[in-house]
Amino acid sequence: MPLWVWICLAVSLGVVVPATVFLVVAGVRLWRRVKALEESTGMPIESLLASLDDMNERLERANDRAQDIEGRLEHLNEAMEKVAVLRWALGDARSALGFWRSLSGR
Repeated sequence: MPLWVWICLAVSLGVVVPATVFLVVAGVRLWRRVKALEESTGMPIESLLASLDDMNERLERANDRAQDIEGRLEHLNEAMEKVAVLRWALGDARSALGFWRSLSGR
């Protein structure tokens, strides 16, 4: 083989091998950091997720209750409209009764 092939092979191995070693070492260090972080925050994250699930359940119950209350408020508004009509009719009947009383002289 010619000399330039050996030179190219040596340069490429001189660049590739250290870069590969560097990447492997950096990957192992990063993996260790991630594992340590997971171990140190594992329990708080689990408790946080559990409390988040509890909050979601409470939110669903609150939404169900809100829908029930909205239905009751609609029913109450309808009843109030009926009461307003009855009050108007009662007031009209009282004024008519007063008018008839004034005509009869009592």
